[in-house]
Amino acid sequence: MATAYINQERFGVEFEDRINKLVNVDPDETVFTSMVQKSEASRNRVDWQTHVLDASNKDNAGVDGADVTNVTADYTAPTSLFNYTQIPQRPFGASFSYDAINKPGMGSGNKSGFDNEKVRKSKVLKKDMEAMMLSSNDRVQPLPETTQAGKLRGVQQWITTNVIDARSPKYGSPVFSSKMFFDLAQQCVDAGGMPETVFANSKARMRINEFVGPPTRDIDSLGRKIMHMVDIIQSIAGPQQIVFARELKDSAGLQTVLLMLEMKYWEQRWLRAPQSYIKGLAGSRTDAWIESEITLVAWAEKTSGKNTNMS
Repeated sequence: MATAYINQERFGVEFEDRINKLVNVDPDETVFTSMVQKSEASRNRVDWQTHVLDASNKDNAGVDGADVTNVTADYTAPTSLFNYTQIPQRPFGASFSYDAINKPGMGSGNKSGFDNEKVRKSKVLKKDMEAMMLSSNDRVQPLPETTQAGKLRGVQQWITTNVIDARSPKYGSPVFSSKMFFDLAQQCVDAGGMPETVFANSKARMRINEFVGPPTRDIDSLGRKIMHMVDIIQSIAGPQQIVFARELKDSAGLQTVLLMLEMKYWEQRWLRAPQSYIKGLAGSRTDAWIESEITLVAWAEKTSGKNTNMS
């Protein structure tokens, strides 16, 4: 005679063993906005000025005792530049029921789901700011009366003096090469810059590693570790740090661009630091959003450069 007892099969219900943990591995680093100097703005348009020295003249020779006269060419007026602020926004919200239920990795009640969304959207907003700073977007004047949102001019759009186009016949192939890199460094130095930081996306980053072939470094005689990554390149501009920038993309959204920047001549200005706002109750849910207002100051774009249209 069989012994009667209860087990999962007889009970007829599948019990769930859900781990109390919530994992998100999407990258959220913002290298440019973390490194760039920061200050405050006081309005939605920021203006600044740049000045240049006269060109050197090897034949500059005066006659002893002669009068010195001034001509129009002896004076160069400062150049006025400006940029508009941009307001990145990320809405979020949570229903009362969603907050109340027990959620893996979040718990329950006391706006647990709402607060989790707030943290998640804050990270996304920082990625938005990184992308707009590094972009090729041009500035757009904010015109609230016509619902026109303001946009800042990004780094790629600011740089016009030192540009290496990989499609140039002098390189033979649009594949990114060491010659393109060192030509850009030379252009920046000749224009007065010493760019110490190179921002490269994944494709450019891997191509840089091929400049010197596959370097290998073993940590012991068994060769249990191989190093194949170039972090610093010594060029005419001095030691240049190679920084991996995920949000660096060209105008077509392709990851085929490299920026060579002298960071002291770039500045992020806050009109409003990131902050969350409660929109209010909409039925049985709480709606909110997080936003900031920032712009980018390019003090001297000719000290920096960019490689574009790389294959």
